[in-house]
Amino acid sequence: MISYSTIYRRQLSIMTSIFLEYNLRLIGEEHSQDAGWPGAEVIKDSVQRARGLFIWAATACRFIREGLFAEERLHTLLQGGTAPVTPEEHLNGIYMLVLQNSIHQGYSQRQLRLHHPSFRDFLLNKDRCNDPNFWVDEKQAHQMLADNCIRLMSASLHQDICRLDAPGTLVDEVESSRIEQCLPPDVQYACLYWVQHLQKGGAQLHDNHQVHQFLRTHFLHWLEALSWMRRLSEGILVIITLESIVLVSLFPTCHEYPTDLSLRCTTIPGCMRLFTT
Repeated sequence: MISYSTIYRRQLSIMTSIFLEYNLRLIGEEHSQDAGWPGAEVIKDSVQRARGLFIWAATACRFIREGLFAEERLHTLLQGGTAPVTPEEHLNGIYMLVLQNSIHQGYSQRQLRLHHPSFRDFLLNKDRCNDPNFWVDEKQAHQMLADNCIRLMSASLHQDICRLDAPGTLVDEVESSRIEQCLPPDVQYACLYWVQHLQKGGAQLHDNHQVHQFLRTHFLHWLEALSWMRRLSEGILVIITLESIVLVSLFPTCHEYPTDLSLRCTTIPGCMRLFTT
């Protein structure tokens, strides 16, 4: 009797074969290759190398399609041995190959698009992404993002951000296009996620810290921006998160954290006042 896992693997192989055959021939047309490119044997070899991993097949097709020379990239992809490895190691291999053949010296500012969460996981794992040129230190990345978010908000936010000169105007009375023009996507992202990046970056807050200076100048401007974005309720959660960061900064070890409820009730508002007055 054939097991379910055997049937499942066969189905995956068939679906991967159909996917690769269709996409490779489409790529051939896009790159003006001869009819029938790349040929049945190459497609068969590609299917075997995919080993039932659809994400491998999709990554391979994207890698070939986005290169200047499809034939050269296909040849690069099919080089090397086919020794048995775990699915994760198999993905590691194609991700590293794509990076090494897509990012060259002098292109350090080229943006990477993450098409699948597994690629993000690969970049953040030092054991999997063993090339220091590509490995991303997650904590350091969050620190940089938090810093850039605060810089962007400091440069962009101000009173009457939508330039209405009419206090009391309702959000529903303003066209969404005007709000999007005054609060472009990057500024909206910064307003929503700057504290999240602070937290994941392990920020330690103190007087005259960048956060302190931002809140003293732009706290009300930030709240105004959130209200135009219809995300003011999320600002409350952001403030609570920021409050927890302040507490961790003041009480870095568990035994220092105030356990008495009355002490905590007086300490927490006091902590927030440090950053808003």
